[in-house]
Amino acid sequence: IFLYKAKDGDVFSRRSLNSLSLLQEELQTERYKNTENGPVPLSHIVEIKSILNASYEEVNGDVLKYRKFIGNNIPQEKAQLEILRRQASNHRDYPGLYFSKDFKFGIIHIRTDFGTIPEGEETSQDQLDEFESEDEEIGTDFIEMEDQDIVFKATNNSEYADFMNDVEKVLNRPKYTKDLEFHSIGF
Repeated sequence: IFLYKAKDGDVFSRRSLNSLSLLQEELQTERYKNTENGPVPLSHIVEIKSILNASYEEVNGDVLKYRKFIGNNIPQEKAQLEILRRQASNHRDYPGLYFSKDFKFGIIHIRTDFGTIPEGEETSQDQLDEFESEDEEIGTDFIEMEDQDIVFKATNNSEYADFMNDVEKVLNRPKYTKDLEFHSIGF
């Protein structure tokens, strides 16, 4: 979890939202990079959540729609930003989870796969793509399996440290620090 302070004092300003959007996009891109030694530490990112992509439900007559709260199209007009601010502050879950009630601070949640990889199993994206593309017919015969405790791959402190160092390198780039000030507040 990373707390950020909007340097202009408003996490709903166009400036703050644009920086946050670029940051999330860069972190998403970085997670797919590889080096000659294999995946980068940021490949452990599973999901990044902020006020931009928080789930938002709308009711229109008999239709219930779910969408990203702001998404990729950050409003340019101040009136549209005010509407978003009002909707966010009236949402029962957003204040305190994605921003402070005074709108000076925002929160980014980064979910990783640390502690979720079964021991001895390294699932690559190629394996997942292969699994999804198989056209085998699923049968109705079931094989009885014994309950087994799953042992998950241990994560050592150096993996956490490498991950945090790489996240902080991105967060401390001048293109973000000119608008946002970041603080790590927990795992």
